[in-house]
Amino acid sequence: MIEIYHLLIKFTDEKQLSLYDFELFWGGGAELIDEGYIVGKCLKCGTPQNLYFTDVQAVSSQEREMGPEIMYTGQVYEKCCKCGYGDEDGEIEFYEYPKGVMNFSQYSSQYFTTNLLFSEYVSCVFLEFEKLSEESQGILKKQIIQSLKPFENLEQKSQAINELKELLSNPDISESDLQRFFEKEENWWMFGPEYVEAIPQVQSNGNKPDFLLKRYDDFHDLVELEKPYPTLFVKRGKDLDPRNELTHGVSQINRYYEQFFKNDDFRRKGRRIYRPKRILIIGRTNNSEVDRLRRFRDDNRQIDLWTYDDIVERSKQIIRFVIR
Repeated sequence: MIEIYHLLIKFTDEKQLSLYDFELFWGGGAELIDEGYIVGKCLKCGTPQNLYFTDVQAVSSQEREMGPEIMYTGQVYEKCCKCGYGDEDGEIEFYEYPKGVMNFSQYSSQYFTTNLLFSEYVSCVFLEFEKLSEESQGILKKQIIQSLKPFENLEQKSQAINELKELLSNPDISESDLQRFFEKEENWWMFGPEYVEAIPQVQSNGNKPDFLLKRYDDFHDLVELEKPYPTLFVKRGKDLDPRNELTHGVSQINRYYEQFFKNDDFRRKGRRIYRPKRILIIGRTNNSEVDRLRRFRDDNRQIDLWTYDDIVERSKQIIRFVIR
């Protein structure tokens, strides 16, 4: 369950940190927060670490269907503990909606990413393990055990990785081939251990993303699959410009976000969706494009952009972590 590791909070009336969890810990608005950490990874050297934030205050409020949506900001120390990359005076913003439910998924930084591997989240939280309350320490241990249960059949999981690699080696592969692969229940674990279900092609106002990913907290994220193009950029003069399929994929996942986030009828049908992650999966990792891809991701920080090689590597990391 990655979501529970995403944030560590100390409330004004407590001396120890608590794991952030909707049901167990949240008792009111963000004015109760004294300080905390959000887990991130340096974009320059790749070191996972806990980013310290404080000075939380409400800055705006907007009426929505289930009451006010309150926006909070705080100061966050965004300087890498290893290479020094970043800024000491960053800003974090997050939302409370409905009352008592906090959403940090919109946090973005030009220096850090919160899109971490499962093992990186766990290692970061354990850096602060002794600072956690006894209750949080017990829950953390329990959650780690629960999150590993879907990965008991490691041989089958390894076969799934090999099957995906073989599929990607086919020059004639189609988006439909990839859709069918990830629709299999034994394969959608590769999206990440924070998800308990992958629901294909749910429609909202004529828009139909390839998947809704259901998290442990019953909220959903959006996934759009594109083909595994060998390159994501084309050379025009001295510049590397994003290929048309990449810009199209970005526009498409943004359109799905607007439709699903604003569609109250969809929520009333039982699907909880609020400021979902926008995950675009496209192309292969190309060493000659690494720097250009990093800049493109920085320019589109509202989107989690994965290559298919990222999925393969994330899946292998999960298996290695479980074995350890």
